[in-house]
Amino acid sequence: MLSNITVVASDFRGYHNAGGIIGLANAPDTSTSLVLENCVVKNCVISDGADGNSACQRTVGTHVGNAGPCKTTVSNCLAVNNKLSGQGINGGFVGNVSGYNAGLTISNSVAIGNSPVPTAYTYSLSDKYANAVYSNVYTDQTVSQTGVTKLTIAQMTGE
Repeated sequence: MLSNITVVASDFRGYHNAGGIIGLANAPDTSTSLVLENCVVKNCVISDGADGNSACQRTVGTHVGNAGPCKTTVSNCLAVNNKLSGQGINGGFVGNVSGYNAGLTISNSVAIGNSPVPTAYTYSLSDKYANAVYSNVYTDQTVSQTGVTKLTIAQMTGE
């Protein structure tokens, strides 16, 4: 479990996978769990170091670039105004998971200026994210995902 991590105004440039906390969570099988709790990534530049090789699947996420096969849980996390640049899959707290991922759950989290779900990709994610569960996730971005609610900044801050 990774908890209580705050990353601010940093520059991450991965080769295939880049994230503000983890680039690639590479595990031998689906029995491994990856848990991020109370983590913040704010005002960072996160890039997959695109070199024009479109044969490689490159992924960028605010917290995790690629969760691989790990059963992944993100809770009580915050992403604020990060600049994401990925050649393959962009965005989300978790940019990508492997085709045999054990599950992705994102709950009680907020993304401001960033989408909480992947938004730009050249590969089909429908099978990979079919079992993803989002609950009580809030953003100021327009997103079509069950469990994600769009709010204004004023609504989020109570002003």
